Amino acid sequence: IPESPTWYVVKDRIPEAEKSLMWLRGWVTKEEVNQELTDLVNDIKSSNKEQYISVPTSECRFKLSVWDQVKLLKEARIYRPIILVGLFFFIGHCTSLLGMRPFLVKVFADSNMSLSPYTVLVITGLLQAIGSVVCVIAIHRMGKRKLAFTSLIICLIGLLCLAIYMLLALNYPWIPLVMFGLIFFGGGVGVMTLPWVLVCEIFPLDARGISAGLAAASSYIFGFFVTKTYVDLVWLMGVPGVLLLYFCIGVIGLVYLYFKLPETEGKSLTEIEEYFK
Repeated sequence: IPESPTWYVVKDRIPEAEKSLMWLRGWVTKEEVNQELTDLVNDIKSSNKEQYISVPTSECRFKLSVWDQVKLLKEARIYRPIILVGLFFFIGHCTSLLGMRPFLVKVFADSNMSLSPYTVLVITGLLQAIGSVVCVIAIHRMGKRKLAFTSLIICLIGLLCLAIYMLLALNYPWIPLVMFGLIFFGGGVGVMTLPWVLVCEIFPLDARGISAGLAAASSYIFGFFVTKTYVDLVWLMGVPGVLLLYFCIGVIGLVYLYFKLPETEGKSLTEIEEYFK
């Protein structure tokens, strides 16, 4: 795995930066990364905030102190992507049933499936892993926006059908199996994985450390919140009610992402930063 293109440019190792960028974009040709590399070089050289100093470990860091980075959080180009990623994490946790996962064996048993709850647990886990593989393959062809919407819609279909099945107390063991599989597969395809991809690419260089840290922290905070509140929500409205609540959150999230989520695939850091400004 090569160093990042930014690191090579800062060290004035442009040919290696070009190779790194080609590798990062999926072994593309030089012509396909030429403009992005030019923009990256110009952006780093023209920005007073993005100056690096050498350290004994041969690593590099920004001259900005932690406090300077904190002060940058008031800028739209910083706080807007943090909010976007944080809400994306929350939407993903709800629609992929993160809060339900510690209790899945009991939920599967109560769903009257024909298979053992433990077998279903393995199957759904495999489907999520397959979804993640599909994400890796499809992300360059579909782009992150389309993949996010596709993933979210798959999860929403599974949530709604599963909620209706439980509300009507139907007795078709294959339906909950298919719906749970659909939700876990859909989660792997995008809503559980894409926010982490965005963490790596939508934050400006001068505040990437603290911004990415806050965005990642929001994932664990929301994950704790969704898991902690699941039992209380089940006590208040039952499992079907919780599924419908997550469905509603997902629908609102779909509308939010439609208007706020930019397409970052194939875009340079400068273009992404300009969008959030």
